[in-house]
Amino acid sequence: MKILVCAPLQEAESKKIQEYFINDTVVISRRPTQEDIDQADVIVGNPHLDLNLNQAHLQAILLNSAGSDQYIKKGILNKNTKLTNASGSYGIAISEQVIGMMITFCKNLKTYALQMKEGNWHPSKQ
Repeated sequence: MKILVCAPLQEAESKKIQEYFINDTVVISRRPTQEDIDQADVIVGNPHLDLNLNQAHLQAILLNSAGSDQYIKKGILNKNTKLTNASGSYGIAISEQVIGMMITFCKNLKTYALQMKEGNWHPSKQ
């Protein structure tokens, strides 16, 4: 199987993919060409829509974003190509992080955590 990775990955992540799929051909290209698409069985990432993705041999496209509406329009993909997206991968985790950081800053929790280590239980004046 030939896997084309056009997702914006770090070098360590790309290396892990290549190590895991040792029996497959992995091509990593942030800007794939039509020739790359023509030879790929699976695409990881969001290929540009100006490339012809309507290929009978293309088994799946694994988008690295939640939005897939551009790819489901008639004629963009072959009817047998599976399409996945990253919907829900970021929503709850990111919102929890943001709320946690807001509480940390608003309630000055970093200062109180440092004071707790010192056994200082007085209100912060900051």
